[in-house]
Amino acid sequence: MVEEYAFKCCRVCRGDINLDVLICPFCGSRQQVKQNTGVPWLTVALALLGFCCIMFFGIMSAFAIPRLHVVRTSTSNARALKNVRAAKSGVETFRSRNGMLPARLETIPFIPDDGVTVCLQISPVGTYQLRGFHERGDREYVAFSGNTVFFFRERDRPGAKFVPVE
Repeated sequence: MVEEYAFKCCRVCRGDINLDVLICPFCGSRQQVKQNTGVPWLTVALALLGFCCIMFFGIMSAFAIPRLHVVRTSTSNARALKNVRAAKSGVETFRSRNGMLPARLETIPFIPDDGVTVCLQISPVGTYQLRGFHERGDREYVAFSGNTVFFFRERDRPGAKFVPVE
């Protein structure tokens, strides 16, 4: 029967020594005790924490991004309505001062905001209609002469009827 001996190398002189020896018999240097090379639990915990953070931010962005789009669209719609109201006020002021409607919106002191389009349509009988929308909005607004109520409809349904603004 052959007996096997387990040896390790001295870290200084590279001599063969038994596994359980803490001091090398050849050079007298102290040997390192072998550390437990198990799973580094701190690394696992940090990886799990990072994964949970990524999941949390993913779920939060799934709720926040659509809400941000809704807020942006409603802000754009409000700017368009504000511009139609300002244009109607300008047209009415021009009519009361001059006794006639302006030929174009450029003749009254009105400049629409960036992204807002406002159009003046004059009928042959002396009435007018103002239409306006924002390029990022989803509503088109209209104001009629002699009416204080403003109306809107969804821009993606051009054949739909106008509904009063509340």
